[in-house]
Amino acid sequence: MASSQTLLSLSVSAFLLILSTSVHCKVFNILDYGARGDGRTDSGEAITNAWEAACQSEVRHNIVLVPKGTYTFKYASLSGPCKAQTIMFRLNGNLKAYAGYYGRVDWLSFRYIDGLIVTGGGKLDGQGPTTWHLNDCRTNSKCGPFPANLRFDMVTNTVIRDITSLNSKSVHINIFGSEYVNVTNVRIIAPADSPNTDGIHLGNVKRIRITDSNIGTGDDCISFSPGSNLVGIHRVVCGPGHGISIGSLGRGSPNEVVTRIRVKDSTFVNTDNGLRVKTWPDSHVGTVDTIVFENVGMENVSNPIIIDQEYCPTSCNPEVPSKVQVKNVIMKNIYGTSSTKIAVNLKCSKSNPCQNVQLEDINLNYNKLDYKSVMQCQNVEGRATGRQNPRSCI
Repeated sequence: MASSQTLLSLSVSAFLLILSTSVHCKVFNILDYGARGDGRTDSGEAITNAWEAACQSEVRHNIVLVPKGTYTFKYASLSGPCKAQTIMFRLNGNLKAYAGYYGRVDWLSFRYIDGLIVTGGGKLDGQGPTTWHLNDCRTNSKCGPFPANLRFDMVTNTVIRDITSLNSKSVHINIFGSEYVNVTNVRIIAPADSPNTDGIHLGNVKRIRITDSNIGTGDDCISFSPGSNLVGIHRVVCGPGHGISIGSLGRGSPNEVVTRIRVKDSTFVNTDNGLRVKTWPDSHVGTVDTIVFENVGMENVSNPIIIDQEYCPTSCNPEVPSKVQVKNVIMKNIYGTSSTKIAVNLKCSKSNPCQNVQLEDINLNYNKLDYKSVMQCQNVEGRATGRQNPRSCI
């Protein structure tokens, strides 16, 4: 895993070096295509036209420039494949969604692109408060859809850095079907009660790296759906939110897999969960394999460590065990405070017990000083070494 992440970092550095030093670089300013930074005029067509010109340019390295100003639009879908070797979408200004507008899964999206950089220090404001009251997706299967602030589908060799996502109507950054993506120095901001506003959602991805970012939102800070493989998360601060969640798995297609995930040197503050694996009961067969949580701090977290194989937020039969196999999970040097007495809850499947769960140096105190934290175990096989606070039940 370390070697693949090193290769990813090297490829990212190479792309940035090319665009910062190359004399063969052309700038496509959205103002030249009719955009107006007045915060009122729909600039979606201008953004799309500037992108298409850069994408089809014979020049190898191009920049689509969003200069200072506030640019409003309903949606912009920017697609490849491109003739250009690399394209930078440089967001120096701010992008603002239409208030109350929904009915799509995307607002600003990038698809089928190899060699993409999204950067610039600007902000994407999804105007989420204008639609959050309409989002009843937890109970209504016909709701929405509500757009993500940023969506990346089938992109490779991509950098997302130095941007802010504010108040998305749904997921802030959705990455699907992509490989070699580096997300760094990103800020994600939404209130704790904003519905379905996952910070970064991953699915069918490989070799993804998320570093040095702050994520505060109303749902999972980072969530993994099936097909997530080789993902490294380092130096991320999460809160508010529902923590980092693997799953839920087992409700969709058979044989769903999430594997080789590592979360390291990160912090959770006032979140509902910390490190979470969740699978549906009465599920299809699936696998969660080779998960490492290391050097993670908790501050007033409701469920610092939780494996929940009876996850049932809507209609399901909790009496039928999950068929998803959770195995090879390492939790090392997890410390801090829990806002509930059960600091570690390993609730595994009766038919497919968790295998090889390793706890090493766990130190989680219940933040009510007169009480000790506890660990609960159910159908879990593994071992505990080093300090164990709460006392291990493995």
